[in-house]
Amino acid sequence: MPTARRGPKFSVIIPVYNGEKTIASCLEALAAQDVPMQEFEVIVVDDGSTDNTAQVVKQFDVKYIYQENKGPATARNTGVRHAQGDIIVFTDADCVPEPNWLREMVTPLVSEADVVAVKGAYRTRQKRLVARFAQAEFEERFKRLRKRRTIDFVDSYSAGFKKKVFDELGGFNPRYPKANNEDVELSFRVAQKHHKMVFRPEAIVYHTHPDTICQYAKLKFSRAYWRTFVYDKFPRKVLKDSYTPQTLKLQILLAFYLLGALLGSLLFQELVGWLIASSIIAFVLCCLPFTLFVAGRDKKLALLAPFFLFVRSLAFGFGLLAGLASQKRRKLLFPTILIASDIVVCNISLVLLYWLRSHVNLVLGVLGLSEYGQYFKPGILPPRIYFMMLPGITLLWLIVFGAFGLYRPAQSTFRPSQLARDFFAVSQLAIILMAILYLFRLDYSRSMVLLFWAISLVLTTLERALIYSVQALLLGKGYDKLRVLIVGTGESARLVGHKLHSFPKLGYEVVGFVDDTDLKSLNWRSPRGGLVSIPVLGPTSRLDSIVQEHGIDEIYISKPNLPHTEVLNLVAQCESANVGFHIVSDAFSIMTGKIDMESVGDLPLVDFGPSETSAFYLSVKALADRAISLILFILTLPLTLLISIAIRVETKGPVVLRFERLGLHERPFLVYKFRTFHLPEPTELDGKPIALSVQYTKVGKFLERFHLDELPQLINVMKGEMSLVGPRPEIPLIAKKYSPWQRRRFDVKPGLTGLWQLVGSEILPLHKNMEYDFYYVRNRSLLLDLSILLKTIPAVLAGGKRKQ
Repeated sequence: MPTARRGPKFSVIIPVYNGEKTIASCLEALAAQDVPMQEFEVIVVDDGSTDNTAQVVKQFDVKYIYQENKGPATARNTGVRHAQGDIIVFTDADCVPEPNWLREMVTPLVSEADVVAVKGAYRTRQKRLVARFAQAEFEERFKRLRKRRTIDFVDSYSAGFKKKVFDELGGFNPRYPKANNEDVELSFRVAQKHHKMVFRPEAIVYHTHPDTICQYAKLKFSRAYWRTFVYDKFPRKVLKDSYTPQTLKLQILLAFYLLGALLGSLLFQELVGWLIASSIIAFVLCCLPFTLFVAGRDKKLALLAPFFLFVRSLAFGFGLLAGLASQKRRKLLFPTILIASDIVVCNISLVLLYWLRSHVNLVLGVLGLSEYGQYFKPGILPPRIYFMMLPGITLLWLIVFGAFGLYRPAQSTFRPSQLARDFFAVSQLAIILMAILYLFRLDYSRSMVLLFWAISLVLTTLERALIYSVQALLLGKGYDKLRVLIVGTGESARLVGHKLHSFPKLGYEVVGFVDDTDLKSLNWRSPRGGLVSIPVLGPTSRLDSIVQEHGIDEIYISKPNLPHTEVLNLVAQCESANVGFHIVSDAFSIMTGKIDMESVGDLPLVDFGPSETSAFYLSVKALADRAISLILFILTLPLTLLISIAIRVETKGPVVLRFERLGLHERPFLVYKFRTFHLPEPTELDGKPIALSVQYTKVGKFLERFHLDELPQLINVMKGEMSLVGPRPEIPLIAKKYSPWQRRRFDVKPGLTGLWQLVGSEILPLHKNMEYDFYYVRNRSLLLDLSILLKTIPAVLAGGKRKQ
């Protein structure tokens, strides 16, 4: 005889973060449900609140769970793990359910075997105009949903699932750190499995909508931003889903058309009336269905509906653009943002150029350069004719920039090589323009083309720096982080995990490792100090379920000795899970030459070519080292004198010490340093100064903090023994232990500064940061040297721990 079920049938789960002002009303409403109390449980998951939420919740007869702040998606999943019911129902802490809400939510899940998810409805008691408009939006969409037997869009403010299906799908994706589109992503996964979801309009919760236009626009921007990540995974949903009206997509396009018409009227004043009038008429006609829907309920709101829809369209459109710009899978998305911004920059450059040409005498007068006005004669063509070339120049701009590879996917860092490509692309564009002007004998001043080159170069550099900076800022705050899973636990896997974890602005979050091992975690020292511990989540046989449970976006296969068939199986699993995958070679970290891909027939090959350095680079670098070091030595003579006096006043002994180091081609030389410690002089072991009784002086601590103890090494640079930029000079005792590939660091002169000083670990010995030396040897250039020198200045001024 089967045992009667004990415990609740239904589990209501509420995530909350700093909800002391709203959670009580929600829990009171749940206590008043018309479902018997013994049939359901209420689980409140506190997502790291810092207010009095816990005290408020503990006044009610509910299950309270606290977790560190990880976002509502993780909080809901935590609640499900503690749920006893076969049916789980979600609402939010700022929602107030009606007394029949729970009964209406669970009825389809209990009575219909094929229904696995249910969506309820929103209402509000607010009277302000913006809040009424927000509610009208929901009502219009609810009208659409009522006509459908099945839906593909379940919102977490009122959502019900059969727990078995929820668990099979891995729950909410923890990649979404905010209460934003994580429910949409789960809904689309449910629909992808062809499960049935239904709309239950009688299951009502009351909610407080944004009641100012700024709050509303900010919310819509955020909704659109996160929707791009859902669309990235489910691209077909861009075309159609059961919830989003098609008119919204058309309104976004028309709103930007109207915005473009307003901007275009600045260039073509004679077309201003037609452009603006046509765009306004088209937008209002597109708003007509919603306006008529609202008119029967709220006539005042109907009059303002086109304005609110215009604000919504712009906010949603800009949110989509921002989301696309921050995507890592930028094969099509990120180049689109760059192309759009380049079109804007090109047009601004041309408008600014025309203004300068029209007011050239005024500008030169302000700069005190009136005598040069003869080279900038005012144009004789009217503005309309002058700007006829604007579309052609814009198209030429895009072609040239595309040819220089400036629309390829890139990391979220602005590199010197990108700056160089910008310079050469703008220069090539200016040369082509001058050639066209000459061949067709067009009446455009050649001097203005040079001015166009200067303006374009400045604006392009600022534009790209801004785009990459905004992207890096978003990544640093957790937006659009790619959740990475690494297959393997060997040395190469550990290296991949360390690299991805050490540079958060690149937008990677290492979730864990997968391997057939007994290890529980992999640990290493963080560059910022402290121990980093990343868990081993399970064996490779559970790869599919681990990907779903942890919301994985990218998989790095890092098992060098893995059989070929197993690699193919892992790749197939990655493709079926709809995640990106990378196969890591353990040879890349030690190669200092050029790396290219080649093929022999259908066989792919990796070509490790030798590191190539031009004679021009070596000559310029040698001259720059001597000249700059001489200038710096002269400029710092007063400081050198003050430091010398301070050292002698505090302690007796020599001011400058000499240490034997190895330089170019392992040639020994003596490196100079200010003395920073009390005598006797310490010995060296493994690159670290060691002495039982040695203490650093007060002056020495100050010098080491700001790296001023190395100031005498300017003499080494002037003598040609060192360079301004390069690897650190190595200790002979340590160099004896080098393997042949490690000796490649001696292919260049040691430097006063380098990548080791900017990004190397402060807790590792110098020779342990050798990977940065290899990167420099392989990629050295004048632009890289200049970038390192410029970044060294704030690093030195900021001070910090010395890498021992």
